[in-house]
Amino acid sequence: MVFRPLDPVRIGPWRLQGLFLRRQAPVSERFAALATAEMVTVRAVMTEIMTGEHAARARELIEQHLTPAARERRGGDGAEVAGTRRPARVAPAIRRPVDPCVARRARRSGVQRERASGLAEIFATRMKAMTPAEFQDVLRPAFHEDEWIIIFLGAVFGFLAGWVQLVVGFQ
Repeated sequence: MVFRPLDPVRIGPWRLQGLFLRRQAPVSERFAALATAEMVTVRAVMTEIMTGEHAARARELIEQHLTPAARERRGGDGAEVAGTRRPARVAPAIRRPVDPCVARRARRSGVQRERASGLAEIFATRMKAMTPAEFQDVLRPAFHEDEWIIIFLGAVFGFLAGWVQLVVGFQ
């Protein structure tokens, strides 16, 4: 009942479809808000960029593009833009695992709220545009670990309902 039937099926005046799939628009909005508030935060993204598996490549790209941009903006070696007046300090500042300024900025709740609202809107819009199969593929992994509980409880309540009908019906 949660994910099946995938596409709406009409039986007389009723339309049957999985509960989450039928409520795709509101579920998309709530999932997007949760994802941007809890998982895709500025801090998480910056931490992944600066310390994750590809951090060295990220720092290399930042250094590669920062130095020419700084030279163009300020003239000279770009040291002022990088926060130091000595050119020799520019590259080591970029190579540090996490720049303290970036970490402080990422912790500010205003920055997170500002970025999260726009990102949540993009997530929600794209999730609403998904087909039922695509939408299910996004949500189903979140339930996969606890799916057995839903099946077990359905079996228990189905058995109890059948037993009550049996007892009440034959009295």
